[in-house]
Amino acid sequence: NRGQSSNDVFPTAMSVAAPGLSVTRRRHLLVSALVHQAEVLAESAGRRLGPDALAGVKVTLEATLADPTSAELMLESVGRLIDRHLLLFVAMEDEELLGVVDQPPETSESVAQSVAAASLLAQRRMVITRLRHLGIEVIEGRHDEIGTRLMNAYLKIKRRGQL
Repeated sequence: NRGQSSNDVFPTAMSVAAPGLSVTRRRHLLVSALVHQAEVLAESAGRRLGPDALAGVKVTLEATLADPTSAELMLESVGRLIDRHLLLFVAMEDEELLGVVDQPPETSESVAQSVAAASLLAQRRMVITRLRHLGIEVIEGRHDEIGTRLMNAYLKIKRRGQL
């Protein structure tokens, strides 16, 4: 036990309501606070959650908080922008989700986590496919590849005279 109670998570969770935070940042703070609370509660019950279990909690929470409606609204907004602007959409791979999907499930909990992760990845793929159908250039890659891919896309757009 780290000497913490589940109440210690509330200041972090309350920071989600702070003005000026993006939806993504709010969701990240909320998920982090809830994962921490799960860890503290397990420790208070005399159990320790390992890295895999904590990752599973995180994936489950992310899946629960995923909002397909937001994706629809984003796609509608993008549809209005493409008439006047050249859009470039950058999407980094979510290595955590890919890791959950790639691991063979050993328990019913890990099966549920794998299904949730696969669902999130399928939703992501659907959004990216729809963006491409709208004629938007989509750059995908791992965090260590994205800079180079973005620069190459910029140079390609410049060569085509689209800037």
